Amino acid sequence: MSRFRTFALGLLGACSAGDRSSSAAGPVVRDSAGIQIVENSGAAWAPGKGWAVADSPLVDIGGKAGDAAYDLSQVTAVLRLTDGRLVVGVGGAFQVRFYDPAGTHLATSGTRGNGPGEYQGIAGPWRISGDSVLVGDPLVRRLTLLSDSGKLVRTFSLGGESGAPIPTEGRVSMAFPAGAFRDGAILATAQSFRVNDAQQGAYRDSANYLVYSPAGVVRDTVGRFPGIEMEQMTMTFGGQSFNAPSPVPLGRNTLTALAADAFLVAKNDAWEIEVYSREGRLTRLIRVRADRQPITPEDVATHRRETRQQIEDQPMLRGLPEAIRKQMFDRVEQAKYPETFPFIANILASTDGTLWVQEQGKPGNEQRVMAVIDSTGRFLGRVALPDRFQVTYADAEVVVGIWKDDEDVEHARVYAIHRP
Repeated sequence: MSRFRTFALGLLGACSAGDRSSSAAGPVVRDSAGIQIVENSGAAWAPGKGWAVADSPLVDIGGKAGDAAYDLSQVTAVLRLTDGRLVVGVGGAFQVRFYDPAGTHLATSGTRGNGPGEYQGIAGPWRISGDSVLVGDPLVRRLTLLSDSGKLVRTFSLGGESGAPIPTEGRVSMAFPAGAFRDGAILATAQSFRVNDAQQGAYRDSANYLVYSPAGVVRDTVGRFPGIEMEQMTMTFGGQSFNAPSPVPLGRNTLTALAADAFLVAKNDAWEIEVYSREGRLTRLIRVRADRQPITPEDVATHRRETRQQIEDQPMLRGLPEAIRKQMFDRVEQAKYPETFPFIANILASTDGTLWVQEQGKPGNEQRVMAVIDSTGRFLGRVALPDRFQVTYADAEVVVGIWKDDEDVEHARVYAIHRP
């Protein structure tokens, strides 16, 4: 590990996002109407005693142009099965690929299409019981279940609704899979989007979070929470204009994760994670003291530049009429930004019971920082990930995810976790 990263990790382990002070006494825990509230004012790790992620990967997959099995693009997630095999969702190839623990290709499932075992898009994949793999296809509202070796088991839809959504009375309603519990039950977000809405300014429509059976039948509603912060965008095409919702750049969003039989929610109104049972009962609030961070003009300029590049890099957007593309780029330049950053960018539940919480970083910063929370809600400290690495799976030994080189070529990587 470089001296710089050792020094940086020591600082991260000793600091909280608020007053940057340690809290050797641990969090304050209290009960309120049967809900446990865990208030963390600082990190539990002493300086230099926190966990660290290795600089060099144990496994590196990708970067081999011309070899289809190792050429990765638009990777959606990387998973690790119980025997160490790796599963990679490759959105650019409409495939799910399987590799042995050393990174050697074993099997590929899927191609582009509408039939069983084919995809129009990739969401997930997610690991469920018996190391089966669940893959979402949001564009056609379909789910595919694969065996642990990549064989097609079956396809199904949530609530029996499949195919591209059709607007009804000015609204488009969809259920987006958000993950799967260990027994195969599926958590999904059900939300409606209004077309030609007269609403002004930024707003957050609420969304229902539903649990479906492994066959796609609705079981329970676990809650209703604020959705993505939106504002209306006017588009003109063929001489006609219409309004459509568009996300507020760097706006607030509700983030979710599944941990064993718990459902985790961060609404981003504060540094707070709500923990719900599968039945939707709030059981715990995890809080970390943190101040709101202002969005500067430099942040806005950097984020606009990154957003323009992301639009250019999307193959499905390159074929759009030039008039539509211009309006999309105009939207990037004209969009209004909030005054402060959201607190949390992602939540990942490790198989060992800890939570890895990605805190919102500044645009242009290639290093992600994860706050680690133990199974009791105690804030342990922060871990700096390797530059340009996004973690999508964690267990007691490793973090697994997506790494990009200096030319934005994607790799699937596995890094060891060092615990003093």
